[in-house]
Amino acid sequence: MLVCWANVGKSPPCHITLLEVAHSENVDIICAQEPYSRTGTKTSTHPGYDTIPPVDSWDEPSKWETERPRVMTYVRKGVGIKFTPKRATPHPDRLWTSVNGI
Repeated sequence: MLVCWANVGKSPPCHITLLEVAHSENVDIICAQEPYSRTGTKTSTHPGYDTIPPVDSWDEPSKWETERPRVMTYVRKGVGIKFTPKRATPHPDRLWTSVNGI
């Protein structure tokens, strides 16, 4: 399994580039730090990946005084990867995801 991790600095072009390059290199899991996002659960996506945000919604300011997630995980579609987001303590800075039981 190939995993990629990058800080895209809230930049839409950097975020899209990360997704495109990772897809062309057959990366299975992408962990994006400081993803591009805006209120209304809008973020960069890719048709080859499932998008996993750290919170269910970021429409309203949370108790952490933020409206945007600061991490995002992407899981490659169509290769049999089983994933489960773990949001026991939802927070825009943390995202635990179980991938194939790990």
